[in-house]
Amino acid sequence: MLSAKDKKKLKEFGSHVKAIRQSKEAKLLELHVTGELDSSVISKIERGEKNITLTTLLKLAHVLDVPPKKLLDIEGF
Repeated sequence: MLSAKDKKKLKEFGSHVKAIRQSKEAKLLELHVTGELDSSVISKIERGEKNITLTTLLKLAHVLDVPPKKLLDIEGF
């Protein structure tokens, strides 16, 4: 079970991922078609409902066309 603090961090990470995706004007379906991640998985990540693995982080960076470290570059982490 995740602590409240961990849940907050997942939501912050998800918001950060969503901001990156929106800055690239990418839609969830477009990422699903071009990448290795299902749009429902990306949506759960963005809502902070999914605690992802390293391999998922790498796939997400690939479909967003950003270096993996950019996904982790969140103020306060």
